[in-house]
Amino acid sequence: MKEKYTLYTTHGMSMWPFLKSGESILIESIPFNKLHIGDIIAFDMTESIFCHRVVKKYIRNNAPYCYCCGDNNAEGEDIAFDRIKGRVKAIIQDKVVIDMTTITARIIALIIVEIIIPSRRILWKIRKK
Repeated sequence: MKEKYTLYTTHGMSMWPFLKSGESILIESIPFNKLHIGDIIAFDMTESIFCHRVVKKYIRNNAPYCYCCGDNNAEGEDIAFDRIKGRVKAIIQDKVVIDMTTITARIIALIIVEIIIPSRRILWKIRKK
């Protein structure tokens, strides 16, 4: 499979503070079995491209899905793999390229998925009371 890369500029706050609006991201087209828990994916959402983090992968009705959540969101959503453009391979912050496929980046991603996102959900529930 030939790798395909696409450059996007981020907009919005759903991945703040990890991704900030206006930063560039390099999206890598990959198969479902190469996605990892904690990867940031870009996916189609009506007429926009959104980026969220993969929290869970599963198969529903013989089709691959990811449950994804923005780092700054209380809730996530199920995304069919056919809507996924690819995963974020690199983030360009202040002219510095951050490779998201390194072991350090993967460890940080797992910490976010296992600790930060669940903690944020609890805080959002407390705020609503």
